[in-house]
Amino acid sequence: PAEARSQIWIEIGMVRIAHLAYSYGFNGFAVPSDAPWLANILDESTVLADAAEARADGADFVVLSLHWGEQYANQTNWQQRELGPRLLASQDIDLIVGHHAHVVQPIEHIDGEWIVHGLGNLLANATRPLQRDELLVQVTITEQPDGTFASSVLAIPLFVDQRTLTVHPSNPSARSQALDLSLASELDESWTRVRSVLETGSGWDDIELG
Repeated sequence: PAEARSQIWIEIGMVRIAHLAYSYGFNGFAVPSDAPWLANILDESTVLADAAEARADGADFVVLSLHWGEQYANQTNWQQRELGPRLLASQDIDLIVGHHAHVVQPIEHIDGEWIVHGLGNLLANATRPLQRDELLVQVTITEQPDGTFASSVLAIPLFVDQRTLTVHPSNPSARSQALDLSLASELDESWTRVRSVLETGSGWDDIELG
């Protein structure tokens, strides 16, 4: 219980980053009533209060990791579309990174801040190509004269070769050219799929693709 109330901090130079994590649910299971501290439920008022506490404790930048979305759906669900922007609008929350869908989802850019809705699996022995599309996202934050932080996003589409469980960049300009034709074709298809998903998000025009 004591650890559940602790905060995760990442310090880079003089910048203090707080990392908070929550889940909308547990795939049909429930948190035991006698151990509610086992996991953080995605409750809007709780998230806002925790983020405000982190800011008051000295966080320069607050990141939310959210377990949300519909499994295997590239597009966001109602909770992501409605709750995500409300949370990001808080002065105490700077970045939202989503997980759970097991496929790539769009990236939103709202008033200078970002919601990365779904990264895929990164590495998984999935059979469907859609579930082997992945995103590696690098967020660069830059302190402004007024003490706030501006952020930019580099999105690197990846694909898992099921035969070797090797992760490859799917961007034609970033991948190795010494690939067999079958894998090169899979990477081309993955690149097209991921781009089509990212193009549906409001962040498409502002992200850099790697």
